Amino acid sequence: SPASPKRRPRLLLRKVERRRKRRRRRKELLVARCLLLVGKTTSNTPQATGNMLRFDILTLFPEMFAPILGTSIPRRAAEKGLVEYHLTNIRDFATDAHKSVDDKPFGGGPGMVMMCQTLFDAVEFAEKQDSRPATRICLTPQGRLFDQKLAEELAAKERLLLIAGHY
Repeated sequence: SPASPKRRPRLLLRKVERRRKRRRRRKELLVARCLLLVGKTTSNTPQATGNMLRFDILTLFPEMFAPILGTSIPRRAAEKGLVEYHLTNIRDFATDAHKSVDDKPFGGGPGMVMMCQTLFDAVEFAEKQDSRPATRICLTPQGRLFDQKLAEELAAKERLLLIAGHY
């Protein structure tokens, strides 16, 4: 049965209050995630102990990252000395005249795959740039979902090597 005319304003007020609480919680969660990404986390993270988090990004299009890393939270984190970004162009490690980085999949099928040797050489090069061991992360739609738990795990690392192997 519908609410009586006297109860309607009270029910609407409760709905509005619940919405505001949800929005507030979402904002607080978003702020917490942003702070985590710029390194203001618990005392066991590399940033809290004075070590800078190093991001090595292997990609076919490093020029795409400059606008992203040079704005907002990533830029402020770099300015504060919490993180450093190093971009590596996978195409620089191609051996043929055309700088090819993709090949037909073995066993047939649609699409293309990255050439193993080219990607291997790029990863080896990036890992030799710093003595800290790198945690390799291959960015793929089939991989693990990036959530708060994973963000906290990765924030505790000293070095992340991100492999963006898609066009």
